[in-house]
Amino acid sequence: MAQVYALRVQAWRARTQAFPAMDEWRDAHDDHGLHWVITARSGDAQQVAVAAARMTIHARLAEVPSAEIYDGLLPPDLPGPIASINRLVVSKDYAGQGLSRVLDLARIAFARSKGCHCIIVETFAGIRRHDDLLAQGFVALGQTMPYREGPLAKVKDLRGGAEICSILRL
Repeated sequence: MAQVYALRVQAWRARTQAFPAMDEWRDAHDDHGLHWVITARSGDAQQVAVAAARMTIHARLAEVPSAEIYDGLLPPDLPGPIASINRLVVSKDYAGQGLSRVLDLARIAFARSKGCHCIIVETFAGIRRHDDLLAQGFVALGQTMPYREGPLAKVKDLRGGAEICSILRL
């Protein structure tokens, strides 16, 4: 998992210098989250993580990572189980190859297999990513609230909070 935690930082730093300088990015949800990783051979023939994503499954909305960002967008009594897909990153050298979609489809299939009632996601990646989520059946709900803490708090603040929350009902 060390490669995934480092990839998160590398991918975000490649997109914006507002992301804090750190060696790795992990949080308390990583220990119970489900992780998908796409690897490729590096120049020295070792497997390296080039894309990764996480999903967490919760009984209540209040338990999802950074639940505060969904205040006012999602009902607090949203029926569980609720899947939260998050921490999607792709190395800049592998961007534009459809890896995000591959990871989304795998996570959606898994959430369905576990009986989740819905999947929630917030995206920072712009209109292309947002359009891809809509094409997969997600419905845009509106802009999310600020983060209370963590590396994305500063990024979101500097960008004016233009991130979109979407939901897929299963």
